[in-house]
Amino acid sequence: MLPIVFMSTEQGAPTLNNAAGSLISVLDACLVTGFNTVGITSVSISGNVATVVTAANHGLAVGNRVTVAGVSITAANGDKTVATVVSPTSYTYPCVNPDATENPLSASCKRTPLGW
Repeated sequence: MLPIVFMSTEQGAPTLNNAAGSLISVLDACLVTGFNTVGITSVSISGNVATVVTAANHGLAVGNRVTVAGVSITAANGDKTVATVVSPTSYTYPCVNPDATENPLSASCKRTPLGW
């Protein structure tokens, strides 16, 4: 498994500046809460590969860890590793589950925190 790396140039990445508390915000986002939450409009699983379509540009790259939540297909939720970026609003990851499709009402994805 590749190490988790955060880049300050990533979409939605927290900004470190001279403002009071900015280091705490960066550490909180990278270690505890994650960042760049984007709504999911559909999830389809075919051949043990989940394809996620987001409501806006997800800003993810191959190898990024992403936390998917709110999908009723249980196997689709959790911390996943982006396998391919299909488009700015679509990506895939491995997902062992029978073929299924869902258009969730309140699902989202975000960059996975380190979990401290």
